[in-house]
Formats: sequence, structure tokens, C-alpha cells
Amino acid sequence: LNKLDLAKKDLLKAIELNPQNIKALRRFSSLLISEGELMEAEIYIKRSITIDNNDASIKKDLEDCRKLIERKNELLKLRTLNDWEKCHAVAMSIVEKCKNCFEVKKISFESIINVFNVDKAISFYKNMFTEEEKQNDMIQYLYSYLFFIDGKYDKSKQILISLLNKSKDDNI
Repeated sequence: LNKLDLAKKDLLKAIELNPQNIKALRRFSSLLISEGELMEAEIYIKRSITIDNNDASIKKDLEDCRKLIERKNELLKLRTLNDWEKCHAVAMSIVEKCKNCFEVKKISFESIINVFNVDKAISFYKNMFTEEEKQNDMIQYLYSYLFFIDGKYDKSKQILISLLNKSKDDNI
């Protein structure tokens, strides 16, 4: 139902009531991964392993989580270096797993724009961001930049003016 806060609360309550509940621990770690909270997810996966050390799928979850941690760290480094080609490849490799992580989605969007894939960037914007996330100033700025590089200067200008007006309203 995409009610992540309620799911998180319910899973934490299930874990509190039964700390040995592997199903709740694994679901909670999956939820954390989707939110990009990878270090915390790793902790819950490790708790699952201490309960059932023979389950190979839990060990695979731990391995996958650790790979995601490495990829996210690499993504942040590449973003800092403005290496958009590599950043784009790494972002696309983790955005589906971390589909509720705003930071990862923002960097993914930025990387798509900076490798000049306009159609893919528009599709990403429409399909990956929530309505609330679309209102974020940085996302609006990137959306404006997307139209600018596509030669749609009036649309770009319209978004920037809207951002400036919002900024004025926020400062009042």
C-alpha cells in the first residue's frame, strides 16, 4: 500500500514482541534498504543470521546489502567528482533497490540529465519521484536544467521563475 511509516512501525512492534521473528527482521531490513538506510539494514540482517546461521538466503541478503553499501559510497564519490558517465551506471544499478531513497533518486536523476538523456530523465522524473519529492527545490532546479539542455528555454525559465517566487514567499 506504500505506507512505509506504518509498515516500519508495525515491523518494529513485531520485532519488539518477538526479537526472534526472522520474517519481521528480514522485511524490516528490506524496507530499510528501499529507503537507502543500508547500514541499519545490515544490522537487522546480521540479527537474522544470529538466529538462523544455516539459512543461505539470509547470508545472500547480507552480501547484497554490503554490495549496495559499497555502490552507494561509490555513487557519492562519483557525484562529488562529477564523473557523470560512471555515476549514471552506478546510480542505475542501485536505484531500484533503494527506490524510496530520495538522495539516490536525486543523484540518479542528475546523472541522467548530465549524460544528456532527456527522454529517460523525463520518464525518471514522472515515474520515480513522489508528488512531494517533485516539489523539492533541487528537483525543480534539475527539471528546469533538463528543459534548458533540451532547448526548451521558455519551459526552463517558467520553472526557475516559479522557484524564485517560492523562495521569496519562504523568506517573507
